[in-house]
Amino acid sequence: DMGCRVEVVGDDEAGRLAQAFNDMLERLNERARELRDMHRVVQMSEARFRSIFERSNTGIVFADAAGLLIDFNPAF
Repeated sequence: DMGCRVEVVGDDEAGRLAQAFNDMLERLNERARELRDMHRVVQMSEARFRSIFERSNTGIVFADAAGLLIDFNPAF
């Protein structure tokens, strides 16, 4: 549970460890939010590309290094 936090009591080694743990959880939560945001951006970009690819009047084909067809649009 990324929402849980450890109660920090005192400024001894255990207290500093608890604070470090809470700080780490906050950084992990922030990174998870950033990754979700980036994932949404990539999904939107993929949807735009796929729309252009599928609707293009020009034939488009993707092949791997061996020349095997990976994908092609209807115009191809």
